[in-house]
Amino acid sequence: MVGKAGLKAGLIGLAVMVVISLINQLLLVEIYAKQPILSFASCGVSVVLYVGIGVLAGLFLPAPRKAGDGAKAGLIAGLISAVVSVLLGVLIMFIRTQSGAPLPGVTPEQLEMIEESGINMGLITLISGSVGAICGAGIGAGAAAGGGALLAAIKPD
Repeated sequence: MVGKAGLKAGLIGLAVMVVISLINQLLLVEIYAKQPILSFASCGVSVVLYVGIGVLAGLFLPAPRKAGDGAKAGLIAGLISAVVSVLLGVLIMFIRTQSGAPLPGVTPEQLEMIEESGINMGLITLISGSVGAICGAGIGAGAAAGGGALLAAIKPD
């Protein structure tokens, strides 16, 4: 039952996180370039959503719920939604940078210096995106596991 609850919540969370990822990567990227502090707010919203995905996984568990089962269901849901969402974000960022869009957080002057030194921007984007993807998936899965455990502990029946 833990796997089924995690899968259901993970698929719902996947839809939510894909929409959030698309909004961040396609609509708000210029705003983040002008106001970098807003990207931290976006990260906070994502963490809260992952906690909500874990809570949803905990709700899908049959009563009586245990915190350990809630954490497992939340972890499954968080991994499903985080891995796909983060990979989509990395793919979009890679496509944007290969088509000439600026790398988020890098000024045009810095970008020019990197290109003049002969460093492959695609490789840098891929490496930094991969590291970010691993961290993002870990944070998302952990937050969802915490949300599932919290709900199961608070509402066991």
